[in-house]
Amino acid sequence: MLVALESLGTLVLAVVLLVSLLGAKAGSVDTGSSIALALTVLVGAVLLGAVAYGLFRVAKWARPAALVWQLVQLLVGFDAFQGAGARPDLGALLIVPAAVVLVLLFTPSVSAVMRRER
Repeated sequence: MLVALESLGTLVLAVVLLVSLLGAKAGSVDTGSSIALALTVLVGAVLLGAVAYGLFRVAKWARPAALVWQLVQLLVGFDAFQGAGARPDLGALLIVPAAVVLVLLFTPSVSAVMRRER
């Protein structure tokens, strides 16, 4: 369920990025990069939705995929705390759910369900 919410949040971010393009000046240098970023985030949201669906269906491939996503999300969250444009609020918003999902992915009950033969 949490991975599905992360997917939904990523989808909302993709929409926000796409909508922000509407206000950009035509021929802006950043337009191409902004489109690429928005489409990359959109693809990430769709793939994360597929992972959430895989976890719901107890597909064996879904747990490692969710693990990788959570680790990347943790790294991005830690990075948000650093530098001149640090955003601790966004960092916490990324780190807390990633940590919770990582813990839940390795609880004994989840491990037992994932080990079961289908």
